[in-house]
Parts: sequence; structure tokens; C-alpha cells
Amino acid sequence: MTHSTVTLHRAAFLPPIGLRNPHVQSTLLSLSAWRLPVLRQSRALRAVAEPVILDCGAGVRLGGFASRQPRANAADAPWVLLLHGWLGDAQSSYVLSLGAALYAQGYNVFRLNLRDHGGTEHLNTGVFHSCLIDEVVGAVRAVQQRYNIGDLSLAGFSLGGNFALRVAARAGTAGIELRQVVAICPALNPHASDAALAAGPPIYRHYFLSKWKQVLKTKQRHFPDHYQFDGLLNTRSITELTDVLVQRHAGFSGVREYYDGYSLLGNVLRELRVPSHLLIAQDDPIVPAVDALHLPDIPSLNITSSDYGGHCGFIASWGGRRWVNQWASDSLNATTPELVTPAAGVIAAS
Repeated sequence: MTHSTVTLHRAAFLPPIGLRNPHVQSTLLSLSAWRLPVLRQSRALRAVAEPVILDCGAGVRLGGFASRQPRANAADAPWVLLLHGWLGDAQSSYVLSLGAALYAQGYNVFRLNLRDHGGTEHLNTGVFHSCLIDEVVGAVRAVQQRYNIGDLSLAGFSLGGNFALRVAARAGTAGIELRQVVAICPALNPHASDAALAAGPPIYRHYFLSKWKQVLKTKQRHFPDHYQFDGLLNTRSITELTDVLVQRHAGFSGVREYYDGYSLLGNVLRELRVPSHLLIAQDDPIVPAVDALHLPDIPSLNITSSDYGGHCGFIASWGGRRWVNQWASDSLNATTPELVTPAAGVIAAS
């Protein structure tokens, strides 16, 4: 049995007792009552947001929003490009929350919508899947060229964190210059996440399936000659729906090959040279934290582990304050957390 040599840094995050439940952390931001404070906090960010359609190469177009600093030296301000999670979008509460915090600190902020997310189903004929890394690389390159950015960082949540890390690993060959990458609860091992969703509380399966089916309905409405999803919309299994869609519309032999295609395990990140900061939660109900120990032990990869936080939550108070915003800001500014030895129950994974 071999053991991981990856070293974790301990997060100084301890929410109030009532917020230590991982499912509370994972779901609160999706409630409308919790979204209202985020909308207030992000007014300045949204007020200057410029809708943009990017040419990502190979005929692919992706949409997003650019919020530039309204001052004379805005051109010299650093940029951060934010990537949402699966079935989220550029207007998701967690994206707006971090975007508003970074904008208030002087960053120019670009919020990208992945294909078919955020009402962009009409922009491309093909359906979204998580192996479409080339177009996300193209989007990041297009943003850098469009705004002549010399100081660009990426920050992603869940699947967006996965994309951010894969983009960074390709940056050198893609002609992209990146300063830092932040990945919050990034999707590490799709096989493990699929199993966690299947075995976990039904609320997560219902959430993802209902949103995904709505996207498919919209896609079919825009491209009725290409898609007839009606027979699939009664499927109650994420795995089964994924398996059929990737075989019919993405060229994969099945769900196993597809999940292997965007897993971060193995050698995927071996060429990563951009300083990258990962935040995982030991109680994440969707992304098993243990898989972080199977990432490459390379100098550019810095992993922070929190006992609490759920999936992309990290809510520090009942007033909605998010600890993760400060962590992301510190990471983007290369603040290094205190190095500690991981808990024995975590490090023992092989």
C-alpha cells in the first residue's frame, strides 16, 4: 500500500454550531432569502457589467460579463476571471459574492458562462459537457487579448475550479499568461462525485436533474432539428442521463470514458506551473476530500483543507458573511496559510 505525500494546509474556518452541518452549508446560498444580501453587495459589480460574447475558436461562442474599475487607472488593475459550477452561471450567488468582494478590492472581474449555462443555450449547436476544455481555454485567451490583460488570475467553483486548473495546466502551450489560480471545492474525481450524489440525500439529485432537464428543454427548443430529448426527461438517475447523452451527443463510449476525460487525478496537472490554490472541505457531500491526496505533489499546487464548509459554502455567519471570499483574496495575493500535518484519518488514504 502506498500513501500520498501531498501536504495539506489547515483552514482557519470555524462557523457557528448551527452552520456546521454540511448540507446547510451547501444549500443555503440557493435560497432566495440568502440571495438578497448578495444582490445588495454586488450592486457596484453588476452596475458596470458589460455583456460580452467571446469568439473561442472553432466557431464556438461563450458569453460573460466584464466589470471594469471606473477610474482612470482601471487599465492597470489586476483581472480575475470567475468560473461557476455545473448548472450554475455568471449570476449565481457564490459567483456574485466573490466577484463583488474582489471588485471592491480593486480587481477588474470577468464572469464567464460555460456553454449552455446562464441562458446561452442558443449560442452553440452542440450540447455542453465537461470535457470541452479547448473552448474554455479559448475563452480565457480571448478575454486576455480583448482587454490586453497583463495580470490575469482564475477563480473557479466546483466544476469551474476543475476547468480553471485544466486551463492553467495548458496555459504555457496555449499562449495564456496567468498569475494565480484559485479552485474552491474543485471537481477532482467525477466517478467519486457521481457515487456521492447517488448515495447522498435526494435533494442534490433533484436539484441537478431538474436544472439539467430545463437546460435540455431549452436546447431542444432552440435546435429542434438536432435534439429530441423528450424520452430522456423522465430519467431519475444522473448517471443514466449522463451515459445516454455523452454517447449520443459527445462521442464517448459511455460514462466511464467521459468521467475519465475530465478527472484531475493521474498526470493531468503534472505540467501545472501557475501557482494554484485549492480549497477542499472534509465534509463536502459532493466532492470527496480524500481524492485531493491523489493529486500530484508539485510546487505549484497548494491545498488547503477545512473541516467544515460543505460544497462551496464556507458561510461564516447567519448574516451571510462568507469566509471563502477572504481566503480567495488572500490566495490571489499569494498569502500562504500555516503549514500543518493533516489529520491521521485523512492522510492515511492510499
